[in-house]
Amino acid sequence: CGLRDAAPPARHSPRNPSSVPFFSVIIPSRNRPEMLAEAVASVLAQDFSDLEVIVVDDGSLPAIRPEDLGLAAWPDERVRIIKLDYQPRGRGPSYSRNIGVWASTGSYCAFLDDDDTWTSATHLSRAHACLTAAAYAPDIYLSNQTAYFPDERPPRQLWLYPLVERLRAEGRALEHGCFPVTIDDLVSARGFSHLNTLIVSRSLFDQIGGLDEYISYEEDMDFYYRAIGAAESIVLSPEIVARHNVPDRDAGANASTRIAYRHKMQMRLYLLDKLVDTTRSPAIAAYCNRYAANTLKMMAEQAVENAEYGVAGSMARRALAREFSMKWLFYSVYLGARAQFEGSRSYGG
Repeated sequence: CGLRDAAPPARHSPRNPSSVPFFSVIIPSRNRPEMLAEAVASVLAQDFSDLEVIVVDDGSLPAIRPEDLGLAAWPDERVRIIKLDYQPRGRGPSYSRNIGVWASTGSYCAFLDDDDTWTSATHLSRAHACLTAAAYAPDIYLSNQTAYFPDERPPRQLWLYPLVERLRAEGRALEHGCFPVTIDDLVSARGFSHLNTLIVSRSLFDQIGGLDEYISYEEDMDFYYRAIGAAESIVLSPEIVARHNVPDRDAGANASTRIAYRHKMQMRLYLLDKLVDTTRSPAIAAYCNRYAANTLKMMAEQAVENAEYGVAGSMARRALAREFSMKWLFYSVYLGARAQFEGSRSYGG
């Protein structure tokens, strides 16, 4: 089940631009008012004004106020703040984004993290031109961003940008400034679109049930693969539109940095298994199965570093069951023997 070869009929009924915005931009936030203000400002700096901005305050202390966003002296009726009740650990980014989308009225939903910014003032105008120029309305519009690291590593264009370079090398033609892409194109890129650079139709968001609120790590990857698996038409812009500030792994303010390594990998395995079980796309299922095998191998190697040979052997055998290789067959046997040896030595001591 891939994208249809022929142009599908429009999934979306036309909306009255005077009554509802074309884009709803959802920004979840918790206890980062200064960075949030920069994120909101980057949205309001867009040269496309038919939008609404919905900030979902996930129990910040103190609660986010309009003046925290620099809006007191310059009120903007396009900005709304939804305040969630305080919870010690927050309700999480998936829940907050879902709340924002369900409160929105736009035809398409765009997302931005509160510690990131859109760097292209023409991002939404380009997206609007591409989404409305076709005879049918694409379900998903993808673009790219630059990642900035907290250490001295140079910035990098990550995620789907290698696919853009490949499509250009293949001589693929742009249509209305975008590449029409298939599921196979996207899966072969071995990456996914960060939510900062993903725009999805409201109808598709509702169809797939939004983000999975049970996932607190890589929920954007889960949403991305479910979305492209259900979409009828996807376009990819070659433009770099956002700055992503990669979280400092030694810090604790970001949701993904508060979770221990093994717990993160277990959550990744959960979402990959869920995708394998539910996707209609063989390409997505095959990719997720390979990714799960590689994740189990990394977990095995990390367990070896901690001298947890029994755990490492279990992970290696699970990886072998996902993706057979002679190397991991021998490695699994070795780890099993090493675990027995270490166990007998400990018992003997």
